[in-house]
Amino acid sequence: MEAQTSGIAGSDGKQAALLQVATLEFKSAPFRAERFALAYLPAVPTVLDYGARSYTFSRSEEDPERFTHISWWESKKDFEQWWFSQGMQRIRQEIGGLHALPLFPHWGAVLERG
Repeated sequence: MEAQTSGIAGSDGKQAALLQVATLEFKSAPFRAERFALAYLPAVPTVLDYGARSYTFSRSEEDPERFTHISWWESKKDFEQWWFSQGMQRIRQEIGGLHALPLFPHWGAVLERG
C-alpha cells in the first residue's frame, strides 16, 4: 500500500509521507485504574499486526486514572480493521465497566515527526 503524501515538507525540504495519528483516551473508573491497565495492555501492541507504524500507551502522572493510547497509521482503513477486530471487541467488553469516558478514537494528520 502506498502512503499518501502531504503538502507539508519535512525539515529536509522533501514531502513526507502522510501519517495519521489515532488517539484513544481513557479515564478509568475510580479505584479501577490497575485493573483497567492490566485488561487493556494486551491490546496495545496488536496495532502493529494491523499496519500501525508505531504506538505509545501512557498513564498521566497528574491523574493516574487517565490513560492515552496513540498509534500512527498510513491508512485509517487499517486502524478500523484493528478497531473492529474480534480481539478488540473482546477487549472493549472486558474494559466496559473499568473506564468512565466514552471510547471514541480521535484522528489527526502528522505534520512533523522527529
